[in-house]
Amino acid sequence: MKQKLHSYRNLPALGWMGFIFYLSSQDGSASGKLSGGLSDVLYALLQFLRIPLSEETFHFLLRKGAHFTAYLLLGLFIAFWMEARTFKAYALCLLYSFLYALTDELHQRFVPGRSGELRDVFIDTSGAFTGLVLLSIVSRIRAFYSEAAKNINKSGSHEVL
Repeated sequence: MKQKLHSYRNLPALGWMGFIFYLSSQDGSASGKLSGGLSDVLYALLQFLRIPLSEETFHFLLRKGAHFTAYLLLGLFIAFWMEARTFKAYALCLLYSFLYALTDELHQRFVPGRSGELRDVFIDTSGAFTGLVLLSIVSRIRAFYSEAAKNINKSGSHEVL
């Protein structure tokens, strides 16, 4: 697999990895305060909308949803960096996301008040996988319509597909 790794293309992925590392470096108290404020506001909204969900369950879902979303974005940023277009390239992006998730959870084991959870590695990797699948689908749709437009221009037809 021949990859052109332009220097600027790595900035979103490396910046996002730095942001994840920063959040993972916060002790349990700081991390709880950060997610707690947002959680309180969103939980109040759920209560207003009369959506029955315990505060504990909601807080758990919010934190795990943040893991999923953070790694969905990381998978996309790594794919941008690697200019992923093939299955092999997407698999490599997923592997890199998984390895970063694994090291991130290992890092959290050394942060006071935090713990590294294998479940979070699974959630993180699932987020990256979802992002890469969505990217693949969007790329295929774009390629299809791009090819259709080229065929229309070549044939001189003005029909709308």
